[in-house]
Amino acid sequence: MKGSEVGKAFSAGNLQKTFDQHQAQLPEVAQVVGQAVQSYSAEALRQLFAQQAQEAAQKAQETARQTTQAPTRQQTPDREQSGGLSL
Repeated sequence: MKGSEVGKAFSAGNLQKTFDQHQAQLPEVAQVVGQAVQSYSAEALRQLFAQQAQEAAQKAQETARQTTQAPTRQQTPDREQSGGLSL
């Protein structure tokens, strides 16, 4: 065998060995990634719900504030009381 052929065989053998090692680890990697995605998704949902709850509370407070600060409408007197026309 020439030197270049030995190098190719060695490289191909190393590549196959490395591939086999990584392939053997795939189920573990998939499990870790799956757990990370679930954890991230759950945290993202918690943050989203907390943000929405906070926004809803702020809107409710603003509505309550506007309701209590709204000018009261004065009652207009009846026409009879104001000397208007009566039937």
